[in-house]
Amino acid sequence: MKQTDKREYNYRAKTLATIWNELLAPEELPQLDKFLADYFKKHKSLGSRDRAFYRDMLFDGMRYAEVVLFLVQAGETEHARLNKLAAESWFSENNPNLQNFLAELRNPAEILKQVKSADPAVFFAWIEAIRSGLFDSVRKHTSPQVQALLTGLPNALVPYFLRRAKTSNWSSEESEKFLRDQVRRALLWLRVHNPDTLANVKKNLTEAGFSILEEKGLSLAVRGETGIYGLPVYKEGLVEVQDYSSVEIGRSVDAHPGMAVWDACAGAGGKTVQLAASLENRGVLYASDIREWKLDDVKARTKRAGYHNVRRFMWDGENPPEMTREIANKKGFHRVLVDAPCSSSGTWRRNPDARYRITPEALQSLLQLQSKLLTSAAPSVRPGGLLVYATCSWFVEENEDMVDAFLQSPAGKSFSLESMNLFGSPKDNSDTMFSAVFKRG
Repeated sequence: MKQTDKREYNYRAKTLATIWNELLAPEELPQLDKFLADYFKKHKSLGSRDRAFYRDMLFDGMRYAEVVLFLVQAGETEHARLNKLAAESWFSENNPNLQNFLAELRNPAEILKQVKSADPAVFFAWIEAIRSGLFDSVRKHTSPQVQALLTGLPNALVPYFLRRAKTSNWSSEESEKFLRDQVRRALLWLRVHNPDTLANVKKNLTEAGFSILEEKGLSLAVRGETGIYGLPVYKEGLVEVQDYSSVEIGRSVDAHPGMAVWDACAGAGGKTVQLAASLENRGVLYASDIREWKLDDVKARTKRAGYHNVRRFMWDGENPPEMTREIANKKGFHRVLVDAPCSSSGTWRRNPDARYRITPEALQSLLQLQSKLLTSAAPSVRPGGLLVYATCSWFVEENEDMVDAFLQSPAGKSFSLESMNLFGSPKDNSDTMFSAVFKRG
C-alpha cells in the first residue's frame, strides 16, 4: 500500500470528508464504485490524480472501517505518526479494550452508524496510517479473529470465515493469505475468446500501456492507466472482462458445440458469452434473468463477441420454464447453469462496501432464493445432463450446505454430485467463487 504525500493529503482532506459524508448520508449505503462514477461525472474539474486519491481512500475507508472504530473508541491517538510498537500493544491479546471490542458482534448497520458519527479527519488519519504499513508487523503474530479485524472482515462474520477455513482444510498460511487478499487491490482479468488471437491481444495490450501480470490459459490479469473499454481489442470483441474464478465456473459447465445450454441467472452476461464461445455458434444457448435490462446487456455483449445463437427470456425462478419444441425434443437441456444471487462475499476485495449489507436476515433470504432457483431449474436438465450450481461467495452456508440440502430434496433425488470446487483466493489471485456439478441419472 502506498502512503500519500503529506502535502497532497492535506490539500485534498476537505473534499475527501465531503465525499465521504455524501456517501454515508443515505439510509441505505450506495454501491461505492457506482457512487464514485456518478460523483466524478458531476465534478469533472477533478483531475485523474485527484480521482485516484479519493477512490483509494474511500475504498480503504470501507475496508478498514471496523478496525478504525476500535482505535477511535479505545481513545488511541497515535495516528499522527508511525508507531509500530504502539500498534503491537493495541492488538495484544492482553489488551482489555481489544477483548471488549471483539466480544461485541456488531451488525453492519451498527458499524455504519458508528462510522457516520466519527470525525472524518480522525477517521482518514487512521486510514492513512494503515496505508503506511502501521499494522504490517502485527498481522503475523496474532489470533485469526484479530487478523480478520486487521484485514477488514467485520467481527460478526469471523465465525463464517473460521467455518470456511475448516471446511476447506486450509493451513494457517492459506487462512492468512486469504485474509491478506481481502485488502489487496483486485486484479482486472480479461478472457480472450479465441486462442488464435491470444498473441495478437497480448501485443495490442502491451502497446496500449497495459502490463500483463498473470496469464492462465486464455485469461490475462492486466493493469494499465487507461480504461479497457476504449481499446480496439475490446471493441472488436476479442476479449471479455471476466474474473478468472468466473471463467473456472464457466469451464465447469463443460459445454460443447451442438448442445442445448441454459444460463438461468445470466446477470450481465459474462458467463453467457463464455458459454457461447464454447458452443462456437453451433447448438443453442438460452439466457434468462429476472431483470429485463440485464438481458439487454447480454444481447449487447454476445453481439459484440460475434455469437448469434443466444436466445433471451425473463425468468422469475418460481417454476421451471416452459420448454420450446426444440428443447422438449431433446428431453431437456444438456447443461443448465444456476449462478445464483448470493452474499457476493467472494468479491468483497473488489466491492468492500458490500460486506456492510449482509445481515443474518439477508443471508437467510438469499439461502431461500438459492434453494428455490436450484429446485426450479433442475427439471429442465435432460437425463445424463449436467446441472451446475455456482455462487461468488465463500460462505459454506451458501455452498456446501446448499449442495447437501439439494441432494436430499425431492428435486435432487435424480441427481448425483460429480464435483465441487472453491476457486480463487487463497489459491489464485482472483475472486473467491464456488461451483458444484450435478449429473442427472
